Amino acid sequence: MVVFEAGMSSDTNITKGQIPVDNANLFTMGVFAGYEEEEETFGPSSPANDFIDNVRYTRSFITNPFAGADVCYWPFNGKLSFFAYAPFISSTFLQFASDYVSGYPRMSYSPTTSVTDQPDFCIAAPVLDRHSSTEPIPLVFHHSLSQVVFSANYAGDMPPIVSSSTLYVKVDNIRICNVIGKKTVTMSSGTPCFDWQDDAECPFEDRVSYLLDRPINRQLRNEALPKATDPVSDNYMELTTLDGVANGVMYLLPQSMDYGEVYLELTYGYYEMVDTKETLRASARTTCPLPEVTWEPAKTYRYKFTINLAANSIVDPAVAVGTWKDVNNTESNPAHIE
Repeated sequence: MVVFEAGMSSDTNITKGQIPVDNANLFTMGVFAGYEEEEETFGPSSPANDFIDNVRYTRSFITNPFAGADVCYWPFNGKLSFFAYAPFISSTFLQFASDYVSGYPRMSYSPTTSVTDQPDFCIAAPVLDRHSSTEPIPLVFHHSLSQVVFSANYAGDMPPIVSSSTLYVKVDNIRICNVIGKKTVTMSSGTPCFDWQDDAECPFEDRVSYLLDRPINRQLRNEALPKATDPVSDNYMELTTLDGVANGVMYLLPQSMDYGEVYLELTYGYYEMVDTKETLRASARTTCPLPEVTWEPAKTYRYKFTINLAANSIVDPAVAVGTWKDVNNTESNPAHIE
């Protein structure tokens, strides 16, 4: 049988999700393999999926070996080249390009618009031209998506709304609009081991919106925003992760932000406590373009903004770029990785 050992690249071994996909939590993957005759090596004319075609490999415990949904055996003669991604993704969101014939795998990927269910999409460096062996095939995975999160505060005084107790502000939902939601990715043996389709090749109909909702989906922090200090300091409240729950952390396709094309739509409310019940007194909505920045794989983009209550506007949104950080999620149900 063909067996595998798998792990995350040592330089980027922590990621998102209901379960962080790291070396201690890699439970599913999809595997492809192409067959070559003994005298051949993998190249542009070699199919990458004519021997194993997106077989789901899983393990229940990190100490267990991966087992395929279909048992795959080495051929009697010739060689195999292996390609893999993690976690395993249904064909609804990951498909081989319709015109693919041979060469490195070329696949179309679409992050689900249900943000809580977005998996981190990791791609393994190809392992080429291997002969039959009882040793496991080593797969090293790399993060291929961009992580997007939000932080906010507010400035100004509360409006003259009649209330029996102190008003406060909560963000009810955030919608990021006109984002490229579908791209083709090509695996490769370079660094990185994948190449995303150029933005200019993506038609407008592949642009989508992603919604973060607080009251129903609990994807935003359910707390009152802090007031911006004067002079201004970095007292923004992190909105998308609280106490290890990362329901609102988005994993989106790497792409550039053409200023004014991709924009943020924000809905916030003025609330008060009436006895023990939180009551919405007024709601407001505003929009703003996102700052120009290019989303790159395996990086976090934290958008920080201040809501100007008097003008119902977003003041000077800024973006901070960093490497991915552990969300300290203690969830232990491996089904959530899907």
